[in-house]
Amino acid sequence: QGFDFNIWAYARVDTVTEEMLAKMKKAGINWLAYGFESTSYPVRLMSGKKFSQLTAERAIAMTQSAGINIMANFMFGLPGESMDDMKASLDMAMRENFEYVNFSVALPYPGSKWYADLQVKPTDWSSFSQFSPNICADPAVVKFRDEAFQAYFNRLEYLSMIKRKFGEKAEEHIKEMVRWKIR
Repeated sequence: QGFDFNIWAYARVDTVTEEMLAKMKKAGINWLAYGFESTSYPVRLMSGKKFSQLTAERAIAMTQSAGINIMANFMFGLPGESMDDMKASLDMAMRENFEYVNFSVALPYPGSKWYADLQVKPTDWSSFSQFSPNICADPAVVKFRDEAFQAYFNRLEYLSMIKRKFGEKAEEHIKEMVRWKIR
């Protein structure tokens, strides 16, 4: 039809196909958000994600081949996740050099098994906010998330890719974004 759409959508690494991605790109979908959560298979299983790392790598390659940018989502502090697991997830994000990442702290939301299993349940709703000073998460995990954000977006490799793909204005926007400190 000649429309010049620039759309983003959520997708699953274990359901995308080359044919689907080609159709998405043709329709104007230029960004896909994937929930990788963790590189640890046992941790992913506990969060309901049953795909293998090989499946994730295939989806990344197919998505990039289709000319679609990736917004990668990672959760730090999922039940059973170690500091080494979190570091491996950050390493994967850096290795893949995604166009954008979201690093979140996993939280035991009411209604989840994790919440039900807690001995002491949070009662202040603000503790479920990602950037609350009283977030209901391990302070070491929050610190790791904040440092991962800075480490990822301040890399020369990342900034060079952003400048090459999206221009100097986008690179400057990222640099401004990382200057803000929430803690």
